[in-house]
Amino acid sequence: MAVNSSLQQISGGVASVLAGVIMAEGSDGRLEHFDRLGLILITAVLGTVGMMHRIHLQVQEGASV
Repeated sequence: MAVNSSLQQISGGVASVLAGVIMAEGSDGRLEHFDRLGLILITAVLGTVGMMHRIHLQVQEGASV
């Protein structure tokens, strides 16, 4: 549990730093590159769902053997 929790915390910190690197504040105070950050998030979520699906299928195959 402690390793799982620490990995989640590290992942959240790395994601925050990367989001801060991608985004910027314009001269008028508006956030820039927010759309890019959204596309990156969507890609990451879809990739995660794909990996979870593959793992689920592998676990089912292992349980039926």
